[in-house]
Amino acid sequence: MHPSSFGMHLVNISCIRPKNGFLGFKVMETLVGLIRSENFEREVFAEKKPVLLLCMPRDEEFPQQLKVMEDIATKYGRELKVGVLEEEFIEAFKKNYRVGGTPTFLLLVEGKEKARMLGLADEEMLTGLISQS
Repeated sequence: MHPSSFGMHLVNISCIRPKNGFLGFKVMETLVGLIRSENFEREVFAEKKPVLLLCMPRDEEFPQQLKVMEDIATKYGRELKVGVLEEEFIEAFKKNYRVGGTPTFLLLVEGKEKARMLGLADEEMLTGLISQS
């Protein structure tokens, strides 16, 4: 089944550095869904599989963390949904889930938190987070 059949906006936000010095991002297709306020209910609360979310602003560390999330999506795609929060949705999400710092990785089942990790992560760390839940 193609990931778009889950109704997710599939994005890969790769870091680019334009000549003007501002950090920019380009969008390409990937297995990681973009979670927005408009689709949060459907993609997280209504989802029967666990959902691993990355709550993180689009800074210079974001592309590396997105790559880790893509690796997790490839490894666990049949049993786990993987998503990143749309940047405009981060502040509201942080308040609702009491997220104090970023990056924060949350493992949710039907919208309820099962596990959390604060800080930069690699695939091994996230695999541990998933397996302990």
